[in-house]
Amino acid sequence: MLGLVKDRLRDPGGFGIDVEITETALLQDIDAAGRQLRELRAAGIRIALDDFGTGYSSLGLLSKLPVDLLKIDRSFIKGLPGDHTCMTLTRTIIGLASAFGLLTVAEGVETAEQFKLLRLLNCDQSQGYFHCPPVAAREIDGVLALDP
Repeated sequence: MLGLVKDRLRDPGGFGIDVEITETALLQDIDAAGRQLRELRAAGIRIALDDFGTGYSSLGLLSKLPVDLLKIDRSFIKGLPGDHTCMTLTRTIIGLASAFGLLTVAEGVETAEQFKLLRLLNCDQSQGYFHCPPVAAREIDGVLALDP
């Protein structure tokens, strides 16, 4: 797989590539995962820790693994802005990521209110129905052409 990805990265017209991995997948063999992630990162691929906070979150993982992004699980975003616990967890994850020099991506953003709040909390990126519903492969060129 690494060879295929490296070939894609050499394409001057290609897009950047992010690889998403869950905390649970990392824990199966943390040493092997660390080696493979370092290889991918050395090839110019960004590493995202997906569904952060829902598995066996370990602050030690953040300091030992070559992670670039923390993806905040949709279960926390869904409760925003009204759920105090979701607000606290989201704010804490964003602060933690910032302290480690990582970007944050909020998953499952569905409303303008959630999007505005996440911007106020300094979340770097978001994804979800608020931005765009799922699109069939044959329609993606049209959607990308609309991207400002």
